[in-house]
Amino acid sequence: MSISFLRLNINKIFMNTLIKEAEEIIQANTTPRICQLYQAQKKKIFFGPFAEVINTYQIENQDIQKKLSILSAQKPDKDLRIHAKNTLIKTIKEMVNSQYDSKAISLNDIVNDVYEGVQAQEMQKRTEISRYRSNITKYENKIKESKDVSIDKASPSQDNRQQLSNKAKKTQYQLNIMKMNLEKMLKENVQFNQKIQNAQLMITKKQESINQLKSKAREMKQKNDELKEYRDDIEKELQSMSDKVQKTILLQRFGPDVLKREKTPKVQQVIQLREEITRLKEEKSQLESEKKSKLIQTIKSCQKNYTLSQALQY
Repeated sequence: MSISFLRLNINKIFMNTLIKEAEEIIQANTTPRICQLYQAQKKKIFFGPFAEVINTYQIENQDIQKKLSILSAQKPDKDLRIHAKNTLIKTIKEMVNSQYDSKAISLNDIVNDVYEGVQAQEMQKRTEISRYRSNITKYENKIKESKDVSIDKASPSQDNRQQLSNKAKKTQYQLNIMKMNLEKMLKENVQFNQKIQNAQLMITKKQESINQLKSKAREMKQKNDELKEYRDDIEKELQSMSDKVQKTILLQRFGPDVLKREKTPKVQQVIQLREEITRLKEEKSQLESEKKSKLIQTIKSCQKNYTLSQALQY
């Protein structure tokens, strides 16, 4: 009984490991649609070619059930101590010679130890019988599930080990290619990350330079505004100075009465006065032109710096 049941369990474990490995390969190397089709046709795939194996398992299960029924029908001894004594009579010599010292340990201690060992063996047998029954019920349920599959219509079992080995080789080749591609992708990812880091450093440097140019442009704007104010002040001062100069010239040439409306200067004095005024105007225009040229140069330089800062910003 134990050998057949162990064989059944070993075959079952082997089939389960094969099924798990096949499922892992299918999930790793196929699309989700194919995985769904595999889950739907799982029973036909695994139970269709193995109809003969299932029949042999059914025969072995029937034998195991018969043997279990015989064992369960056997009634154990009512008094375990009597059974222990009977077994002790048969094995007392071996036990005394191998394990115990007759002078140190009494016979009652030996009987108690043997009783405990027999009781433990009995409990172990009962647990094994219950485990066997549960396994048989589970396997019968699986057989009932497999009956829904068209076993009769299935093709006869063929030796498809060569096909399976070829498929395994193909899958292994594909896995190796996938590993190589993954390694290449990882290397490319590392290089891409390095490029991104370098680009980020360049961006930070450019941002710092742009901020510096912005600050310089603001300073140039402030200077330009200050220069405009300074130009306006100078123009006002020049206008006031020209008025004062004209008044002083008139006062020096014609006296304080020249500014009065009642008296009129002479013709020559008026001509001289006009000449002086024209000369002063020419000097004033020269000064203004020089001043404007200087202001234009400074404004152009400011505008160039500002346009450069804007171009770098964009």
